[in-house]
Amino acid sequence: MTTPFRALFCDLRTDDIIDSLPLDHVRFDDRIGCGGALTGRFALPDTETAGRAEAVVPARTAVWVQRGGNIWWGGVVWRTARHGGPAGDALEIVAATWDSYLDHRILYAGKESDTAVDQLVLARELVEQAQAQPNGDIGITTSDTVMSGVRRRARYADSDLTRIGEALRQLADRRDGFEWHIASTREPATGYRTKRLDLGYPVLASELPDLEYSGPGAVLGYAYKYDGSRMATMWRSRGGRTGGAGHLMSHVWEITDVLHPADADLTWPRLDGASEDTDCGRRETLDSQAQDALRAAWHAPASLDATVPLDAGTDPALLGRHVRLRLEEPWHDGGLDRRMRVVGFAVETPATGARETVRLTLGAAAQAPVAAYLPAPVSSR
Repeated sequence: MTTPFRALFCDLRTDDIIDSLPLDHVRFDDRIGCGGALTGRFALPDTETAGRAEAVVPARTAVWVQRGGNIWWGGVVWRTARHGGPAGDALEIVAATWDSYLDHRILYAGKESDTAVDQLVLARELVEQAQAQPNGDIGITTSDTVMSGVRRRARYADSDLTRIGEALRQLADRRDGFEWHIASTREPATGYRTKRLDLGYPVLASELPDLEYSGPGAVLGYAYKYDGSRMATMWRSRGGRTGGAGHLMSHVWEITDVLHPADADLTWPRLDGASEDTDCGRRETLDSQAQDALRAAWHAPASLDATVPLDAGTDPALLGRHVRLRLEEPWHDGGLDRRMRVVGFAVETPATGARETVRLTLGAAAQAPVAAYLPAPVSSR
């Protein structure tokens, strides 16, 4: 018999347990750098259970999704809906991973420095500054053991009202940036639940052995996905340096010429792209960054999803793990045989009697050396 997913509801600030209930209609996903979401519901068959459900308060309740002692997902409950009808009463929850909390935190005091620090130090400081504020600590742990060698300056004025989640994403997406993820796992020494900020340069990768999947076989389906929404055939970048002092500070702007790919197909419609780096006022650096950005926007690769059974050697330690994927498919001569890295996954509980599956979103394998590898989680307490 399949072990069901259970929701462990806790106080967001203290992680004190509120209740534990089985979930059905469960869908959740997670991805390096942008997190994920959860939807699910549990039945309210009687007054006692309905009363327990009232303790699940949006924006102050955490939810950990567990299965057989393993933590698969964790985040903040942001919305609930109580459903009633002939099929019975139920409470539906909508939650998002821990990074969503950082989108509700603003650098009211700003963060500015003329001294450049490692970009991973700056990322940790942003999270630590959020948690240092009154009532702002939700228990996200950080580690200072990983460095990238790339130095940045903090330039977040208090008047910018910068959201910390947005600042992290923008910092990671800059040229020569990094990958990040807030993992839901257990502390290795004690087995207690933990929210851990993982940082990696240039990518996050796992030290666990490669997973191996073949199709036909364990691979139940696959999809090559093409996204033209971020493509560009023209590009311009803007940068600037800060001048003046105190509240009279202003930016002296530098802007590149409009660039276009040398190998562009002239039959394409014009698609404009742009970027901004307020910490860079050197024209030659901006020109190089604009060329890199245009190259990435013009040659955007297809992504590959592979769907496998949930019991095919899969466990919660999926993000950053490498997969050796072999597919008999017509788009590669002799089929596909490639080592790839899991950058996202999605789980959806099926209809009664159907096979449980997980969809893996795969990206390019990590190229050594990598500054940070994801540690293996503790599976049970």
